[in-house]
Amino acid sequence: DHVDHMANYERKLLLVCFVIAGLYIWSYESLEIRLVGGRNDSEGRIEVLYNDIWGTICDDMWDTLDAAVACKEAGWPNVVQIRDTFGPGNGTIWLDELNCRGNEESLANCSHTGWNMSDCDHSEDAGLICADKIRLVGGRNHSEGRVEVYYNDQWGRVCSNGWEQVDADVVCKQVGFSNGTREIPSPGRFGNSSGQVWLDGIA
Repeated sequence: DHVDHMANYERKLLLVCFVIAGLYIWSYESLEIRLVGGRNDSEGRIEVLYNDIWGTICDDMWDTLDAAVACKEAGWPNVVQIRDTFGPGNGTIWLDELNCRGNEESLANCSHTGWNMSDCDHSEDAGLICADKIRLVGGRNHSEGRVEVYYNDQWGRVCSNGWEQVDADVVCKQVGFSNGTREIPSPGRFGNSSGQVWLDGIA
C-alpha cells in the first residue's frame, strides 16, 4: 500500500510539474499563419490555424514585438507596421492579449490568455505589414541611420509619426543588433530621402 501511495504521489507530482511547465515555459510548437485582406501576401489581417479551424487574433496588447514574431512565422524576416485596417474576420478569435518578447519562434510560444479565451469582437482583429528587407541609411556606420524598407520592389521611407522606443528596438534587432537602441534621434538627423514614404503613423 505504501508503494502504491508513493507511486500515485509521484504521478501527481509529475502532472503538477508538467502543468507548471506548460504555463510558464510554453511548448515549442509552430502555427500555420496567413495574412488576409492586404494588397499582397506580406500584409493583412493575421489569422492562425488551430484545431483545423482558421481564426483571428485580438489587437489587445498587440505591438511590434508580437508582430515581429508573426512576420517571421509567416515567412517574412521583418515587421514594419501593425494595423487593424484590413477588415474584420469571422469565426473564432483564437488569441487575445499576446505578450511576446520578440525572439520567440512562434506565436504559440508567447504568453496569452489561452486559446479561444477572448472577450473581443472582430472589429478588433489584429493586422500587420511585413517586409523582406530593412536598412539604415545616412549614418556614420552600419549601426545607425534613416530607416528604409523594401516593399513592392522599391526602397522607401518610414515617417517618424508615432515612432517610439519599442519600434526602434524592433528595427535594431531586425538589422542584427540584439540590444536595440537607447536613443531615438530627432527626425531629419540622418538626412531626407526622396523615395516613397511607405509607412506613416506607426503604432
